[in-house]
Amino acid sequence: MDRNTRYGENLSTEMPSSHPRGQRPRFNVFHFLTHSHPTSPKHTSENSAHGILATIVHHVLSIAVIVGVHDNLLFSSFLAQRQERRQQQHHEQQYSMESNFDATDINDITAYALVAYYCIIFFLRHRNAMTRNIVFYQTMWLCNTTLLVGSFCFKTRRDTMALGYMIAVCIDQVLWYVDLSVWIISGRKTFPIGVAKYLTWPSTQWHTRFTSTHHLWTMPVFLRAYFRSSHHDHEMMSANVMMRCFALSCVVVTMHVILARWLTPNSIVIVCNGRDDNDGNYGKIQEGRQEYLNVNLSHELWKDISFSFLQISKDDPSPIVYIARLLWRWWMFNAIVFFGLLLPTTNFFIEYLGIL
Repeated sequence: MDRNTRYGENLSTEMPSSHPRGQRPRFNVFHFLTHSHPTSPKHTSENSAHGILATIVHHVLSIAVIVGVHDNLLFSSFLAQRQERRQQQHHEQQYSMESNFDATDINDITAYALVAYYCIIFFLRHRNAMTRNIVFYQTMWLCNTTLLVGSFCFKTRRDTMALGYMIAVCIDQVLWYVDLSVWIISGRKTFPIGVAKYLTWPSTQWHTRFTSTHHLWTMPVFLRAYFRSSHHDHEMMSANVMMRCFALSCVVVTMHVILARWLTPNSIVIVCNGRDDNDGNYGKIQEGRQEYLNVNLSHELWKDISFSFLQISKDDPSPIVYIARLLWRWWMFNAIVFFGLLLPTTNFFIEYLGIL
């Protein structure tokens, strides 16, 4: 759900803190990590300390919690049983003429490709960013962390965890298909949702378009890798496992929204520490512009969404109330998309068309 720039927002000024003369204020890590207003030096300065530290905290906390829930709560017995089945199959194949072929080994290639793409998009975005902190904040988008964590999941044989991440982003990915399909059919005139609209803006650079392609191929890649593994472990396709994967996706969404609300600002004011164009004017034009972030919709839903059911900020709710409203809608739409569309469609391709 990446969006670029929004304009016309009022900027506030940071009030200096008061402390006794001659005494330096004590450094508060929690306060430093907590996001501030768009003009705060910790967001806009060329020093990316806040962006880097916030990214590390986000990834460490989210991955630790989600791995813990996956390994010790939702899938503890399943993982143990799966390991026993794999050992038994390996033992039986040692005394047979069949080759010991494990489809999950092929998923190593998927894991390497995912982390390579993740590194490429980070390099391109960081190289062309006008404000470096923006790139680190963008890594916290759920669609971006899904690539990085998905690589880890497939490499460590946590396929069910990878599917949980994919379910967490499936509503967004489907909206991309809807947006681009209608845009093409309408003769490149309209985007019914608007999630992909920024790709057609004249100000959108080529690297932004390239590093947005994962919105279209994340679901097919993850589903193919998961069902490739399930071909040798049919228990992975059971209703029980599917429901547990969905439950894990709710944890994934919750962690990413809460951490993004804590660590990332709604927007940042651009400073000229990026690259100018050939005429040396690009940086001057960008100076003072607000870069809209709103990572994981943690601050608000898009203002241009016209559905009244999704306008959950009109009464200016508190952060807790807003996040609660957002989460159950996000969970609900993911459930509809996964159980009502993706799972039946994938089963159809596998059972009737023989495509895996």
